[in-house]
Amino acid sequence: MSENRILFAGDPHGCFANIITAVHQYQPEAIVLLGDYNLESPLEVCLAPIIDKTQIFWIPGNHDFDSVEEYEFLFSSSLVDNNLHLKVCDIAGHRIAGLGGVFAGRIWMPGDIPKWESKKHWLDFMPSNASPYTHLFNN
Repeated sequence: MSENRILFAGDPHGCFANIITAVHQYQPEAIVLLGDYNLESPLEVCLAPIIDKTQIFWIPGNHDFDSVEEYEFLFSSSLVDNNLHLKVCDIAGHRIAGLGGVFAGRIWMPGDIPKWESKKHWLDFMPSNASPYTHLFNN
């Protein structure tokens, strides 16, 4: 069906049954998986029922780095070349850009004591010319 050219699906967290069912039902030219796979086996094994039915592309999510094993099941899979992270590709007649997510503790939890107590505290330290919208958040 021409209206079902690309199927986007994210956050399966180890359960690919709905994605597999949707591919069988809608028969898209391609699927783009949007991260957080929580793989217990290589990606191509999890998607074996649809691997010959559609093109499979993927973008890593923040939980795809939770363990070395999960990382290897994704980045060492036979689908590794279909990783869209930091790429722009033509897929089923559309240009798709991929930007994966990574949970980096040093960013979200940079130390024992947070540097900023609140958004207002952070904004109070910003230069007055930092953004024309700063005043909107300073109330």
